[in-house]
Amino acid sequence: MSARFDPELAHQIDEAAADESIGAVIRLGSTSASSPAPSPEETERIAHELLARAQERARSGPPDYKVFTHLGYFVVSAPPSFLRALVAEPEVIYAFPNRRQSSVA
Repeated sequence: MSARFDPELAHQIDEAAADESIGAVIRLGSTSASSPAPSPEETERIAHELLARAQERARSGPPDYKVFTHLGYFVVSAPPSFLRALVAEPEVIYAFPNRRQSSVA
């Protein structure tokens, strides 16, 4: 997997069943050198474009998602194939798990 994957998210994706939904937080890259995140309007537009492209590439149904327009992030719950397609998109800066798995000692 890409360096843009948090190792815990990569593990969750690798261990998940093909039809299991995994929650991920997606950070978008800025479209301007003067801002750390895209504008709220750009965040909304980019998130929807990425979700549509990943849906097409993964050949899956629409995922559950929520866009945080003022932060340049969105969360998505989708099967592993969808998340792999989504994170491969160039606008994605980093992806990390929405929930950490607790380790049992």
